[in-house]
Amino acid sequence: MHRFALSLSVLLGLLSLSPGELPANDDAAALSPATQSIWEQEYATGDWGGRRPLLSDRGVLFNFTYVADVFSVVSGGIKRGTFYNGLLDLGTDIDFEKLVGWKGTRFHVNGFYPHGEDGSGNYVGDIGTFSNIEAYDTYRLYELWVEQEFFEGCFSLRAGQITFDSEFAVLDAYGGLFVQSGFGAPEAFSSNLPLPIFPNATTGIRARFVPVQGISMQAAIFDGNVAPGLTPDHSPNAAPSTEFNRHGTDWALRPDEGALLVGEVSYRFNQVTQEEASATRTTADSRRRGDGGMGIPERGLAGSYEAGVLYHTDAFADIYDETLLDLDSSVAPTVARDRGANYAIYLNIEQEIWREPGTEMQGLGLFGHVAWMPPDRNFVTVSFEGGLHYLGAIPGRDRDALGLGVAYVGISDRVSAAVRDTNHRDQTSHREPDFEATIELVYRYQVAPWCSIQPHAQYVVQPGGTSERDNALILGLRTNITF
Repeated sequence: MHRFALSLSVLLGLLSLSPGELPANDDAAALSPATQSIWEQEYATGDWGGRRPLLSDRGVLFNFTYVADVFSVVSGGIKRGTFYNGLLDLGTDIDFEKLVGWKGTRFHVNGFYPHGEDGSGNYVGDIGTFSNIEAYDTYRLYELWVEQEFFEGCFSLRAGQITFDSEFAVLDAYGGLFVQSGFGAPEAFSSNLPLPIFPNATTGIRARFVPVQGISMQAAIFDGNVAPGLTPDHSPNAAPSTEFNRHGTDWALRPDEGALLVGEVSYRFNQVTQEEASATRTTADSRRRGDGGMGIPERGLAGSYEAGVLYHTDAFADIYDETLLDLDSSVAPTVARDRGANYAIYLNIEQEIWREPGTEMQGLGLFGHVAWMPPDRNFVTVSFEGGLHYLGAIPGRDRDALGLGVAYVGISDRVSAAVRDTNHRDQTSHREPDFEATIELVYRYQVAPWCSIQPHAQYVVQPGGTSERDNALILGLRTNITF
């Protein structure tokens, strides 16, 4: 408590300094508004009169971003139309070692405000959700955690309100370019499990072990369901819930909802640092991109390979029985059979396959993740999201990125069997579901370090997994601004 009070007093002291009282700082001077135009500075609001680089040097980083999306469904789906989605995200990261000398301790907090229409629900009807910022409109606390490293970073613990897709099954090199949500957490997971992903974080703890550089093993345990009203309990005969956790502050742990256990092992090589890869590096780093500002280092093609497992301890209903009950079939049981716990496996691959000669990162990359879940208790039994990513495809536009991706979800044959049996017994004509696929083409134009625009097109084959709706074409424009 004493150290926390000390760090808070140091932070408030730094914020209260006038520009003339700021300590000498070469990085701050190098990045002052006097030497940079608005199109060259890292953030839209500049360096706050020198305070921002000073705070960054002391381990305090502020993340203020706004994402604006305009979508137009021009054909297929449920209906045509044009609409808007937005996301305001405000956050802070503190490195306590830099701030007050507390070795290996980090703190993170962020909250956001998503707003706009439910495009998937009202316009397209897709399983995969074509917008990864789509959520109900409330101000929300998202992540709130403390992390402590031990043994020179070989082991770390993170605890608090955390998320699955910030660390597990992440396509962090290439997936962030895309707008469709499957390039975040695999669709099999988000379709079948009450997963702590956007817009819901949950109480949990994560442990990571790095025995040697490039190899890491991590595991986490999460609360079983942070918002039963949004992600319904899949147990047999479970009653509907009105617990929506609208503001991200409901930290109730309910034993009847079980727990989510995750484990992952990863192998990464020839990686660049996150700051080097980002278009919005911290303003405290004024070096040229490369090795310590001394030019472009020779580096082999980068790669990242991960494998993981999930295990949810709650009871899950038989999907064949559940489908019969949903269809009000005459052959439906009174209560669905209990299939017990749920589980999944996944693989992640990100591999740089060609780099432009004489460059640090420009070139072509291949990426993908695939997930499988047992078909007797899950609506989606397999999903795949992957594609190609090219950084600097246009000469002179080294920070722009071009991407082509495919997202596929395969629906359990037990669901199809239930629909088929119902049609045969009750003389109905429900469409048998089998798969949904989305193709996305996107280009990110880096207007400035703090601003990018992304025109994109998505084509959804069989929205909802059946031929009931026509294939949908969605055109969009995303704008990202870092303040």
